[in-house]
Amino acid sequence: MQPASVRSSILINANPTVELDYAALQLRMAYHLEGIEYKDDPYEALGYERDVGKKVCLIVIGADNEKDAIKALRYELLGFDIDKTNESIRNLINRFNEVHNPVEKYFLAGRGLNLQCLDSKIAEKILKNFTKQKIPVLPIHDSFIVETNYEDAFREEMINCYREVIGFEPIID
Repeated sequence: MQPASVRSSILINANPTVELDYAALQLRMAYHLEGIEYKDDPYEALGYERDVGKKVCLIVIGADNEKDAIKALRYELLGFDIDKTNESIRNLINRFNEVHNPVEKYFLAGRGLNLQCLDSKIAEKILKNFTKQKIPVLPIHDSFIVETNYEDAFREEMINCYREVIGFEPIID
């Protein structure tokens, strides 16, 4: 995947584009599925670097158990200047669990695929609706690139499709 700086230079039909992203999608979906509104930045309270928090979040939600999560995090954190011992990584996981305790049942339980399935249902609705209008969209995981002149309509579509599937309003960056 290309960095955001490269993606921001993408043109569609020779027009400038914008990337719209569901913020902390899987974690926020877990909260919403539990009936909990969650508007805060989910990484801010962790006490460690934001990019580390994102990796911990995705791995903890996707992993089947702590052993697998520690192994995956050790690899994913290679570029970061942090201790990668089992105990240190376990501390990152435990801090994440403490901060996001209301949805802890989604952690280290292999439930990431269920959340990804819901994510794909939302994306499918968005893409079908814009395809019917013959408006090109470039999907990238939980974000989408569209021509700048469609930004407002696309943002509204993202909100509506998320609401249809999950029942809450998402945060879109």
